[in-house]
Amino acid sequence: MNIWYLITLIGEPEMWMVSTGILLVLYLFLRKKLDNGKKDVVKKGFFVFIVSVWLTLGVVFGLKSVINIERTCIPCEPPVEGCNPYCPSDSTFPSGHSAAIFAVFSSIYVVIRKKWFAPLFLIPFFVSISRYFLFVHNMIDIVSGTVIGVFIPIIVLALYEKILGFKS
Repeated sequence: MNIWYLITLIGEPEMWMVSTGILLVLYLFLRKKLDNGKKDVVKKGFFVFIVSVWLTLGVVFGLKSVINIERTCIPCEPPVEGCNPYCPSDSTFPSGHSAAIFAVFSSIYVVIRKKWFAPLFLIPFFVSISRYFLFVHNMIDIVSGTVIGVFIPIIVLALYEKILGFKS
């Protein structure tokens, strides 16, 4: 099995949509059991994480449908000679995998703001670069997805803090 394919699976946008839905349900059931001292941080973390991931994917899928740039790879449905088994049939711009995985890590980072977390950004870097090595994206797709995935959590946190009137 291709190692780049295994790495790219970590950034599956659909997986992160389902994960945020599960987290939302867990939060709704567990929110009363949280310690009062940490309740605000956990609430902010869940809000920023869930809204950032969903908003990021909404922007990405919206751009994909509006811009609609065909991929350079050939999908294997129906099977044709010279097709790429990793090639999806949707639009190439921007990279949904890059945007999703960077939104996940960026939303966690902007809330916890710990230096030890920064090296973990190697994970979204490798997920993003895997899309290039699988020949399903160009660098502009990956960079644009990365920019979307990094900046949306920053904007969501800023709006959250402005609306609630406090900074952490």
